[in-house]
Amino acid sequence: MSRPGRNSNVHKYTQSLRVALGTACAVILLLTLAVLTLIVLVLQPKERPEDTTTITSATDSEFKLQLKRYMCSSLSHSGTDDAPNCKICPNDWELHRNTCYWISQEQKTWTESQDDCKGKNSTLLVIWDQQEMAIIKNLTKETSYWLGLKTARLSEEWTWEWVDGSPSRKNCE
Repeated sequence: MSRPGRNSNVHKYTQSLRVALGTACAVILLLTLAVLTLIVLVLQPKERPEDTTTITSATDSEFKLQLKRYMCSSLSHSGTDDAPNCKICPNDWELHRNTCYWISQEQKTWTESQDDCKGKNSTLLVIWDQQEMAIIKNLTKETSYWLGLKTARLSEEWTWEWVDGSPSRKNCE
């Protein structure tokens, strides 16, 4: 004959095991589904733009303008105006003291060089002071370069002036 208390303990123990086993199976099933979902997400090919060489449909100059607005406005204290002395130069140009310099590797005449500069929306070299002259000497090293000086006639006499229209100074002071 069996004792009634012992039978109910075995029944409770078996029922507890079934609940624990069911819970464990449910957790394992959920973890398996989560892992499978992560695998699918990680292995799924990412969408890429068709042409990665262009930035949206903006041209190079539009991109540089947007970049300048972003970079310079972040440096500005007011947030609306450009920061003082903030400039972005085109590719292959050198920035010194808020001026962009381009050193040609080709040998051209003064007129050809002037035309080349105009094509780049620039001018031949205009030197404002000794500090700029030192920058030019450092940039050009031992190469030759054209200055943006030209002769101009003022009434009866000839004088030198810079290609930007400013008068030349005898010495850069």
